[in-house]
Amino acid sequence: MKRITIALLCLLMSLAALGQDVSYVLDKDISYSTKKDAYSKKRLKLDVYHPKKGGDCPVLVWFHGGGLTGGHKSVPEALKEQGLVVVAV
Repeated sequence: MKRITIALLCLLMSLAALGQDVSYVLDKDISYSTKKDAYSKKRLKLDVYHPKKGGDCPVLVWFHGGGLTGGHKSVPEALKEQGLVVVAV
């Protein structure tokens, strides 16, 4: 009986952890260059998508297609709310 009670308690705690609302923030257009030319001012920026509360979590750097000259930086939906910090270059 004790084992069943402990197992149910662990299951309930796991479900409660899954149900927690972890808020995320997207900090957009952070410049990573001190260059002053038009290209650098416009294109050398990144977005950082991260949990609002901070803390230790893995960081993934995401390069979109377009060779950094075309396309648009974005955080793919599949990477959102996965406990990651995603840096979109």
